Amino acid sequence: MSVRGFRVVFTGNLCDGISRREGISRLSKMLGLEFDDINRLLSVHNPTVKRFGMKAEADRLVKLFRGAGWSAEVIQSSSGSTCVNSEDKTPQYTDSTKVLKNETSQIAASDGSCSLKVPFPWQRLCGLNRRAVIQVGNLNENTFHVVLSKPVQSIDSSAALENYCCRQLRHCAEQVHCGEIRRAVTSLRRAGFNGFVGELAAEIDQVRVRYLVACSSEGGRVFTQVAWCESEDFDRNRERLLGVVSSLDVVNTQAQRDVNLRPMSRATSPTVLQHRRRMRA
Repeated sequence: MSVRGFRVVFTGNLCDGISRREGISRLSKMLGLEFDDINRLLSVHNPTVKRFGMKAEADRLVKLFRGAGWSAEVIQSSSGSTCVNSEDKTPQYTDSTKVLKNETSQIAASDGSCSLKVPFPWQRLCGLNRRAVIQVGNLNENTFHVVLSKPVQSIDSSAALENYCCRQLRHCAEQVHCGEIRRAVTSLRRAGFNGFVGELAAEIDQVRVRYLVACSSEGGRVFTQVAWCESEDFDRNRERLLGVVSSLDVVNTQAQRDVNLRPMSRATSPTVLQHRRRMRA
């Protein structure tokens, strides 16, 4: 029986002359990794991607990563055992070099009015919108999502909610630089979510940004969700963003704290996206 005493560790460091965006593209094209797999790989510190019984096999995988523009290392287990010690609890690839299955986490609103189910490695953030009850996102992807909530009395029909969402979308487009509505408000009904959603584009410092703006009403409150990322990533992110939008779980209680709704403020403009990009750099 062969003992898998060699493990390949992905360092996350790019080779000289390779940009992060090019490296991500190469991981997809050359190693056949999907977007979620790449996201997981880049979000874990020094993950063990696979174990081998022979060093030559491990070296081949290292060369594949280097060919894709990324650094990886071969580490030999001192005992030659396949057991995972306390310093090696990182995820491993399967034989097809996939990273890990999707995981999600539930993020509760600050006022207790609702919660969102977000994909790993999204996390709770701050400073995106001071009036938001939920602020989440992924800094590595420059993908962000906020939820705003307020009590309502006048939205008593689907038509009224659709009109409300149209107003929010127009207001958002007016508040951002080069704001342009790209998709008119349409019905969004999935996974128990019943609301409306529209899309807009904007620009900041010559970087194009795309937004989803969604509205729903439940439990005596109206919820406006705004999600955004760079335009070149938006098409592949759309379904994921819609999935987060439709995961909204409303808590029907009279004890919720009133939160004033402001659908798009300076904090949710593309300026925040650029600020996050500079922080990451």
